[in-house]
Parts: sequence; C-alpha cells; structure tokens
Amino acid sequence: MARERRNHKRRKTAPPAREDVLNIDRLGAGGDGMAGEIAVPYSLPGEAIRARITGRQGRPAEILMPSPDRQDPVCPHFGLPGDGCGGCHLQHMGIGGSLDWKRARLMDALIRVGMTPPTPRLHQSAPRTRRRARLALLKTGRGWQAGFRQWRAHTIVPMRECAILHPSLFSFVQALAGEGDKVLPKGLKTAELTLTLTDSGIDADLSGVGEEDLDLTEREALADFAGAQDLARLTVDEVALYQARTPVMNFGGVPVALPGGAFLQATAEGQTFLTRFILDACEGSSRVADLFCGSGTFALPLSEGAEVLAADLDGPAITALTAASRKAGRALDPMRRDLFDRPLTADELSGLDAVVLDPPRAGAESQARELSASNVPLVVSISCHPDSFARDAAILSAAYDLTMLALVDQFLWSPHIEMAAVFRRRP
Repeated sequence: MARERRNHKRRKTAPPAREDVLNIDRLGAGGDGMAGEIAVPYSLPGEAIRARITGRQGRPAEILMPSPDRQDPVCPHFGLPGDGCGGCHLQHMGIGGSLDWKRARLMDALIRVGMTPPTPRLHQSAPRTRRRARLALLKTGRGWQAGFRQWRAHTIVPMRECAILHPSLFSFVQALAGEGDKVLPKGLKTAELTLTLTDSGIDADLSGVGEEDLDLTEREALADFAGAQDLARLTVDEVALYQARTPVMNFGGVPVALPGGAFLQATAEGQTFLTRFILDACEGSSRVADLFCGSGTFALPLSEGAEVLAADLDGPAITALTAASRKAGRALDPMRRDLFDRPLTADELSGLDAVVLDPPRAGAESQARELSASNVPLVVSISCHPDSFARDAAILSAAYDLTMLALVDQFLWSPHIEMAAVFRRRP
C-alpha cells in the first residue's frame, strides 16, 4: 500500500533583511517615523535614514539628513539605532514636539470617526515626577543591573540616571542594584520590580521568584533592606514580606489603604489636573456615577458634594474604597461589577446627573451604548487610548455634544496618551 501523503504546512520564514536609504514622510500611531509602510523608530518627517529593513520594520543605522526639529536627548541612555533605553523613546522630538504629536494624534482619531473636536486643554507633567513604574533586574558577572528594557527588545539598559522617575524611586532602584548580591535570593537571575510612590512611602513588588521559595536567610535579608530603605511595603510576587506602614493615598481628603497592584495615575500633577477637570464639569450635580472607579481616585473627591455610585470589577479596590468611604462618612455606594459584560443599563442610569467613565485601554463600548440610550445629561470620559476613546466618543455623539477636551501627558517622551472629555446631552 502506498504511504499516505501528509499535508505539512510550511513555516513562514522571515523575509531577508536588506539595507536601504528611507525618506521619512510622516509619524505613525506609535510615534515611529514612516517611510511608506515601513516603520522606523527614532526618526522624524523629512529625514533621510539609512536603515536595515526586515519586512515593515526599519532599524535606523545612520541619520543622513536630520530634521531641523530633531532635539538633543536629555538622557545619556537614549540612543540610535534603538540600542538605548526604551523607557522614553521620543526624546528626539523634544518635550514640546512630543506633546504636539500627541495632540495631533488625539485630534486625528476623533476626526477619523466624523467628529469635530474642540481645541484641547493641555497638561504636561514635569520631568522626574513619575510615581509608578515597572523595571527589570538582571544578575551579571559584575553584579545586578536595573533599568528599563530597550525599545521592542528584552535587553536591559542599566540606569545611571533617569529623566522620568521620581528621585525617590530612582534612588531605591540604584540602592537595590548596588546591594543586590547581598539582599536578593542567590538563585535569582532575572526579576521584575514594580514601584508605586504612595503618600506613606514606596510600595515595592518583586516578581520572578515566589515568596514561598525564599528561605529564612533570604527573607531576613530582603526585610532588613526594605527597612533600611524606609519602604512602606515590600511584597514578593504580591505576597507581603515586609510592611512598616500601610501604603496610603489621599483622594478628596480621604485616606485609602491601597491594595497591592492598585491602579494609580502616573503623576501627582496629572491626577490633580484630571480631578479638577472632572469636578468642574460635574459642578452642581447631586447624583453621580463613577464607572471603572478603581480605589476612588475620582469617586471620593466627587463624594464631597454629591452622592456617588462607584463601580468596578477589581474586588480589592472596591473593598478598599468601601472601607475608606464608610470611615469618612461619605455618601458613596461602591459596587463590584463587570462593566464590560454587564454595563449599567439605561434604566439603571436613570436619575443620575452625571457619569464619569475611566475604563482601561479597551474602552467602554457597551457602556457608551447604554449611556447614549439613557437620559443622563452629562458624561465625563477619561481614556488612555485615543482609538478606543474616539470609538466610544462616536457612539456618545448620537445623543451628546463633545463640548470640552483635554490632553494629559503624564508619560513624557513616550507614545502613551491620556485624554479627558465632557459630553453634554442635546435637548
């Protein structure tokens, strides 16, 4: 009998790399320069770049004709051809140029869905004010290295300085790298370090090793180091190892004990701007819903002058918000609910004077549809992704007018964009 032929699928092979000179004609959605359909990071429109090209990706090797808009980087770790730090890879635009690009990106996203956006208010946080970050740790023959990874790569760039991190976070990272051989577990080779600067000190989480895998000596070494660095809390893979005091954030005059991994606006300045934007928009509202409320960043300030329904799927965040609001005697009704699968319906929204939306990157499409069908007079939308924001804004535009827009730049020299908008229902 003849052997049955097997139908083997051939694996796709990467196209061979080639080198060519590319003329950059525009900026793409991620801040990369674009030469036709080829994305070239660290480049600007009008530049001629000699690049190594694989598929639709170009790796710059030399700037043959620089743009007059190109700026000197503020950090020594920034560099071509992309072998520098990826923590903020738009430094060649300058701090003003990157803000201009983000504004254009936001406006274009809204125009593409048929809207006529108002001129946005602008906020840009100062350098060295980031209070939330995730960094990488690597053990080498010369000790531990700590820093951000290269752009679109796994290689860690050891930090000697940083233009974005709050100085207290940077100092802690440097101290941990310097003492790593003494305080980090002996068998550990790589790890991730997540840092949050709270009102009561640094909340640090070390991942890459389980807390249950540490022996007594390793636990004591880490705890002693955390104490010497005056950390509020140190967790290992989100399990508490050391806590001198509860990590606390003050929202609207109410201290909230933050659960591990809680979301927090990236800078204190950015949070203040967004809070003021929301409070001004909701002035005079007596019943407000804060949807995707987290631990109460906006719900608690709103509760100073209104009854607030606060909803989120994050159980620990809702628990923390519930305890804080009850202790403060605020008129706040916390609710744990998956607003993606079970958005508040038009009937449930009835009687509210305003709704605040602050969803993750995916946006709030289902909730926007329910709002569009409701009688809520005012919606304030906060977003961290211009495309999902524009999609939801287009849904709301069936019943609402976009009357105010703001761009909040908390992630300097990066493609990350945050925005806020006010929608008022048409009569």
